[in-house]
Amino acid sequence: MLPDRLTLIDETNRGDHRYLDAADKCYFFGEYFAGKGYQGGGTNQLIFNFKCKPTAAASNPARHGHKDRAIQTIAAGLRGVFAKDSAERITWIPIPPSKAEDDADYDDGRDFLVTTSRSLPKLRLPWQRSMPARPP
Repeated sequence: MLPDRLTLIDETNRGDHRYLDAADKCYFFGEYFAGKGYQGGGTNQLIFNFKCKPTAAASNPARHGHKDRAIQTIAAGLRGVFAKDSAERITWIPIPPSKAEDDADYDDGRDFLVTTSRSLPKLRLPWQRSMPARPP
């Protein structure tokens, strides 16, 4: 579902990312179409499944499966484009969870994604008290 290469944000598309300047190197896998929901294409569907709230996943086995497959798809995509030695020289900054750890919709999926991408170093992220408990 993901392309097998990354795209660099450069002078042709930097205008879409106002907080980046010419010295920043930022790459992405796919194009997200705002306002289109899961029907906006493969990347939108992947993000929709990845962002599934834990309470929704817990109450619907199909949604839970879609969420887990989204995590595995993204992790595999990262493993496919980054060798371990280069991954260890990169600063990885997943988006922090929006809920507190004691909230039913707290989601460690972003943290788990980074640690599941086996070519990536095992990171303790600033907002974590401990490493994610999910098995790889």
